[in-house]
Order: sequence, then structure tokens, then C-alpha cells
Amino acid sequence: MRDIKEVLEHAIKSEIEAQEYYGALAERVASPLLRERFEFLKGEEEKHERFLRQAFASKFPGQEPQLPEKSAVPGPKVEVAPGKPISELLEEAMDAEAAASAFYAEAAARAQDHRTRLLLEYLSAMERGHYALLEAERELAAKFEDYETFDPGFHLGP
Repeated sequence: MRDIKEVLEHAIKSEIEAQEYYGALAERVASPLLRERFEFLKGEEEKHERFLRQAFASKFPGQEPQLPEKSAVPGPKVEVAPGKPISELLEEAMDAEAAASAFYAEAAARAQDHRTRLLLEYLSAMERGHYALLEAERELAAKFEDYETFDPGFHLGP
């Protein structure tokens, strides 16, 4: 990325793509608890988009971000096919969260003003947290083959 404007534009687009992916996952899964987890992540990405748009407006008053067709941040493969195992979908989402975290960390290291650097560092840390959340879900999915099949008592524990 050449400058902070371009970084912010790609970051906004990345957050929009992540929202779409988590929304598609939420629609695909049978488990209400897993659906809730994906809806939570979608909501988190919506917050990130708002933060980034606010940062953009602060740095470039009166300008609208010119979003690229596709973000430079590697995102998940948006192939939420009905037969695809949930563990694969979770791994793709984990890969995307790791890539987003690295993107924000690298951008933060290049940011010249303190506020932008803090925002980008915060977003990097949040994406690492999303990765950990998804990793826990993936471990469950790998352990229990029918993990996403809806059973009201399955996720409740003893």
C-alpha cells in the first residue's frame, strides 16, 4: 500500500467482505449457537468498518473512501457450499483473520500519526481474538463430526 488513504480504503473493503462471509456462514449452519457466533463476528466486523470510516473521515474531511473492487487483505474463500465441512469453513475464516491481523499490524508500523497507529494496532489485536474464537470452534468441529447438526442439548454441557 502506498499511503494511509489506500490502507484505510482496503481495510474498509476487507471488513465489508468479512461481514458478507460471516453472514453467509450464519445462514448456512443449523446450530443456533454456532449461528449466533457467526452473527457476533459479523457484528464485530461492522464495528470495525465504522471505526475505519470514522478514521478516514477524520484524516480526509469531505472525501468519500474509494473502495477497491476487492480488498488487498486476503479474505476467506466465499464458497459456503452446503456440503462443505464446517471445519473447513472455520479454517478459511481463521486464515482470513490471521491475514487481517497481519495487515493491520504492518499498516500500524507504517502509520505516521499516533491515533491511526493505535486504531490499526487495536484492529490487529481484535482480529487475533477472532482467530482464537474460531480456533476453539474448529477444534470442536474436528472432534465432533456432526458438530453443526442441531441438537438443543449438544452445546449446553453437563
